[in-house]
Amino acid sequence: MSTEDLLDAIDSVLTEYDLRSTQTIDTLVQVLEDE
Repeated sequence: MSTEDLLDAIDSVLTEYDLRSTQTIDTLVQVLEDE
């Protein structure tokens, strides 16, 4: 699974729970890039 696929999956889950926010996505991207 690519990072883009992972972010899409996360985004789908967050949207489903109505918790989507740019800050959350940016934080996840930073964590993935740090690894």
